[in-house]
Amino acid sequence: MAQSVDPTWRKKVLKVIVISLLLDLISFTFILPLFPKLLEYYRDHEAATPLSADGSASLLQTVFDYLNRYKAAFERKIDSRYDIVLLGGALGSLFSLLQAFASPLIGMLSDRYGRRAALLTSMTGNILSVLLWVVAVDFRTFVASRVVGGLSEGNVQLATAMATDISDDKSRGSTMALIGACFSIAFTFGPMLGAYLSSIATVAQNPFATAAGVSLFLIVAETLYLYFYLPETLPR
Repeated sequence: MAQSVDPTWRKKVLKVIVISLLLDLISFTFILPLFPKLLEYYRDHEAATPLSADGSASLLQTVFDYLNRYKAAFERKIDSRYDIVLLGGALGSLFSLLQAFASPLIGMLSDRYGRRAALLTSMTGNILSVLLWVVAVDFRTFVASRVVGGLSEGNVQLATAMATDISDDKSRGSTMALIGACFSIAFTFGPMLGAYLSSIATVAQNPFATAAGVSLFLIVAETLYLYFYLPETLPR
């Protein structure tokens, strides 16, 4: 039997969910159009760097070595200009794979300790991830940023769970439609804003620091907003 939900309370909580999800998704989509140039920047600054004194290669050099072995496995020779495409695909797959492992755990924690606690914990990881991107002057730090982000990105799943918590049979469809609208808005304006911010140079060692800094600001603002305004939605 569906639970009865107070319409006023539902409207208040739904407003918090929608605003926080918009901030999160817009921040998340900043990096999407920047991936090719971002990876090219690290390649130009690190891939051609001589080996260290102990003869060890950098992380990026090691990754490119594995990519070249992967390309060599094909009978047809693959041009080196596709290295950035392969590297971007590998990082995207790594992020999604880590998210696939972390999402069930985050969901389990939210069922046990509450949506609010799980979401704020996830936001802490997101802040650390974007902070690493802000200071990522080398490829290794950037990869660490993606790993932390993949392991802590549970906002969308938790937002969906909270939307379900506050909805009854009659309102569930319209509630989930709002969640979908947040995706549409964020993926429309987020990449454009990220591309624009990347054209504003503020840190010589990291030409993408402006976009990363604004992304960090949005994530911190979202976290504070959730801390002060999000109530617990998990039914007792």
